[in-house]
Amino acid sequence: MTRLSLICPLLIALITLLGGCATNQSKAADYNALFAEHKYAESFEAASKIAGSKHAIDSDQASLVAGLSARALDRTEDAKRYLTPIAGNANPNIAGQSSAALGAIAYEEKRYRDASRLFLAAGTKLRGDDSAGAFMYAGDALKAEGKSADAKASYEKAGNLITAQSPLKPEIADRLAGGGPVLATKPVSQTATGKYTVQAGAFSTASKAKTEAQKFSSKATTRTVPIKDRKGRTLYAVQVGRFPTKQAAEQFRKNVGRTAVVTLAD
Repeated sequence: MTRLSLICPLLIALITLLGGCATNQSKAADYNALFAEHKYAESFEAASKIAGSKHAIDSDQASLVAGLSARALDRTEDAKRYLTPIAGNANPNIAGQSSAALGAIAYEEKRYRDASRLFLAAGTKLRGDDSAGAFMYAGDALKAEGKSADAKASYEKAGNLITAQSPLKPEIADRLAGGGPVLATKPVSQTATGKYTVQAGAFSTASKAKTEAQKFSSKATTRTVPIKDRKGRTLYAVQVGRFPTKQAAEQFRKNVGRTAVVTLAD
């Protein structure tokens, strides 16, 4: 199974919506903008300061951003610490996103019963494609529990919630047809010397990147390469496959995860 954070864009998309709810607008805009720009270390630092303040009106939103930023940085315990208290928040977006992120963590830790419960809770609080995504991942967890009938029902519910043009549509259809989060197929257009590749993610340690790369080894040749972020810090990118054209790489990217990106191969 692929890491669910790579295929959970709902954890990023609603952040900008929540920014408008914050009373302390300048500070909220800071950490929301940093998170949206994938500057997770900076967004964690900014949000955690507000989340820890008893006087900040927007502390719940800050906790959400701190938790999601920690998750993006592979700081699982910090993510749990910030997200767990707000999973029952009165704001459905905050509660839904927190539950979805905690569900993804539980799934990765093979706590499938907890994962299905959390994703189902997220699905009832979120709306549209975000709700559909949560129900789809709930189906994955239910399937891992051996509850095939419940998994199918969850996939069907996800299918009823998506919009006509939703990028989730083929993923849900694949699951209903018996597939899953990872499609163990390689496109015929893949070559060993192509100019383009698909970057599945970038991680703070080489060991974490190698672990992630192994999850895609059945799909294509994988590599871990050091890259620099905007502050000059070294991250380790997971690159999957090589392709002769950008179009071929983009087609393959859909099988890697919706947050994966097409880039030039190193």
